[in-house]
Amino acid sequence: MNHSRSGYMKKSLLVALAALWTVAAQAQESEPAAGQAEARAVNRSAAYYHFSLGRLLEESGSFFKAEAEYRKALRHDPQSSQLHTEVASAYLRNNRILEAIQQLETAARIDPDNLRARRRLGAIYYELLASERRGHRISTGDTLNKAIREYEAIGRLAPQDGDSLLVLGRLYGQSGRSREAIATLEKHLEVAPSSEEALSMLAELHRSLDELKKAVEYQERAVRINSGSPVLLRGLGLVYEQSGDYKKAAETYRKGMNVEAANVTLVTLLRRDLARALILDGQIAPAEKEYRKILEVDPDDGEAHLGLGRVSRTRHRYEEALEHLKKADASLQNNVEVIFELARLYNDLGRFEQAESGFERMLGLFRNPGDSFGAVRNRSVSLVHLGLAAQELGKFEKAAGHFQELQRLGEAYAGHDRETLKVLGKDFRHRARVYLIGLYRAARQVPQALAVCRTAREQAPTRAVSALCADVLAESGEPEKALRELEGMLEGDKEDLEIYQYILQVYQREKRFKEAEKRLYEAEKYFEHEKSFYFTLGALQERQKEYDKAAATFKKVIALDPKHASALNYLGYMWADLGVNLNEALDLIKQAVALDPNNGAYLDSLGWVYFKMDRIEEAERYLVSALDRVRRDPTIHEHMGDLYYRKGKYRQARSSWQRSLAYGQDEEETRKVKKKVADLDTKLALSAEDE
Repeated sequence: MNHSRSGYMKKSLLVALAALWTVAAQAQESEPAAGQAEARAVNRSAAYYHFSLGRLLEESGSFFKAEAEYRKALRHDPQSSQLHTEVASAYLRNNRILEAIQQLETAARIDPDNLRARRRLGAIYYELLASERRGHRISTGDTLNKAIREYEAIGRLAPQDGDSLLVLGRLYGQSGRSREAIATLEKHLEVAPSSEEALSMLAELHRSLDELKKAVEYQERAVRINSGSPVLLRGLGLVYEQSGDYKKAAETYRKGMNVEAANVTLVTLLRRDLARALILDGQIAPAEKEYRKILEVDPDDGEAHLGLGRVSRTRHRYEEALEHLKKADASLQNNVEVIFELARLYNDLGRFEQAESGFERMLGLFRNPGDSFGAVRNRSVSLVHLGLAAQELGKFEKAAGHFQELQRLGEAYAGHDRETLKVLGKDFRHRARVYLIGLYRAARQVPQALAVCRTAREQAPTRAVSALCADVLAESGEPEKALRELEGMLEGDKEDLEIYQYILQVYQREKRFKEAEKRLYEAEKYFEHEKSFYFTLGALQERQKEYDKAAATFKKVIALDPKHASALNYLGYMWADLGVNLNEALDLIKQAVALDPNNGAYLDSLGWVYFKMDRIEEAERYLVSALDRVRRDPTIHEHMGDLYYRKGKYRQARSSWQRSLAYGQDEEETRKVKKKVADLDTKLALSAEDE
């Protein structure tokens, strides 16, 4: 600006202000005596003079002097909402945020319908929220709720203000008030039906509420408006993915990667999403290629390492999986997915102490889940896995504590207003009882299992729970009563298969194998697959020592499904135990282990067949590996004792057999192991006498 011109303007303004001041002074002098008290309280002419002088001083760069004039103006007219708003604007121009807020709050208090003050105050609080998310905080109290308050007021005063409705919807979403956010954004769409942002936000809100049909509808509308937006395409892919349509999700992510607007960062995000969708769709090899492409660009990409950890685990490359997941954990600190995958991998490897620590770490992230579906689910899942890990380690009291906490959590949410949380609460309450029953049975605390059954039957008398509890009743020494209960549950439909399975279990426990076989044939019509029926029949025949029949039946299963790991293992183990067809048995068991490398029972079978072939070093390696994964199995401990005995390590043999007795429940098997211990004790006693 020309300096002489600027100086002329300022001089003119001073002249005008002087004139105004003269008028104000004359007006004061001419006021009647009766109005003098009111004039002293509210003198708008003087207020205007001091405010105008303050503006002039502010423009000349003397804000401190200007501020003094603004304060004088407010003293002359303290109840002017408009004056407080103007002074607030001056503070904002000079980056004095707290003073501006104070003036605007006063303006809104004096006149709740001051739309200009409301807009400015709302905008300030909204900006402060953004600053807080970036780590910068100015102390204004509950900024989010204050922003909501102002935008609610704007909505009342200007109901057709689409921009304000959009912001209010966003704020409701941030505060977890999803239903209010949805209602507000739908109002915004009435004003601006082509708002991509509102449609996308609505899709995300419905997605968070598991209302996936609505989520897909809104996100598809957004993409129709702007099909060239990689961000919108990514949102649509996420909705498809959550609804279980993984192929459509993968196609949508690919489209997003190929649009011109996709920058490098977006392409990386979409490639991660694509790889994840491919894994969920069972396309492991293409998913692995996508993750490796990401690491070519950024070798430290934590999401890619997480994905490759999952891929490697699926392909049984456990050490590689562990390497990738550790890198992911270093890159994505306190990422719940990484923590969960690491803990689960340790569990697969039989490293239960590390698995337990991992699940405890995960639990710590969700101490107060509130009304978040994801947080409640993650806390519940953590408690399940913690209980199972503690049970595997023989920490029964600790395991019971985790399952009881899971039950309390389920109870707390079973009566929730939100349907998704209510369903989740009921599900985990039921699971907690089932886990507790299993735990008490494993710990041979059958009375406690029966007590849980009584509560479960009173509160949730489902057919499945009743059948499980009947089986517990049979184990407690009342098989006939249990069988009567189970028979009474048969309804002549497909659901009868589960009841028949329990009936078979009771008969087998009582060694009434012929009756079990008869009932199996009755249930044949309910089996979905022949192989499942034949597998159960083969197991019954083996228990009756009809080994040739059992072998023929298991071969039928394998003919129907060459990758039926359980049948491969069962037949191989049966032959190994009998000491026949050892080479064929070894081949069968190796196939089972290749299909499920971390299955402790299969590893035990492999160790046992090597033992029978007198390949002791190989036998020991696999038996030790089996015990790493299944620590409380009486058969594996018995096999380990036999191996130590063969190696002349009698003290270790006796210790292993004693552990087998501690964990064993089958009387016949227990008698056999007791005889081994007694024979060893006799041998050691005779050896001592000879010395």
